[in-house]
Amino acid sequence: MLDNNLAFAATGPNQNDLGYVLKFAVSTWTAVDGGLPPFLQFVGLDGTRGSLFAANLGQVFVTHDLGSTWLLASEGLPTVAHSSDLHWVLQTDATQYVYLATYGWSIFRARLP
Repeated sequence: MLDNNLAFAATGPNQNDLGYVLKFAVSTWTAVDGGLPPFLQFVGLDGTRGSLFAANLGQVFVTHDLGSTWLLASEGLPTVAHSSDLHWVLQTDATQYVYLATYGWSIFRARLP
């Protein structure tokens, strides 16, 4: 949750291996679009008001406008990353990182500006 009126959640997989990124605003949950491919199996969602990251099994996406538009943010990852977990971290020196854990590869880290 980003504040009392805005939250995001990743759903799935369900029995059909489908999932969504949902946005809660004005007392309603809706599936986000904005270029985010629909019906993916999302394994992680984390970030801040400035940047929100969503990971599925093979890609990472980022939005800088609260889910209105999404960009691919998978540069440097293996072609099939087998993502399992995603976390945004603010270090004690104020640097920000996104960590992506994978099945069988390792943990990847990207520093945010």
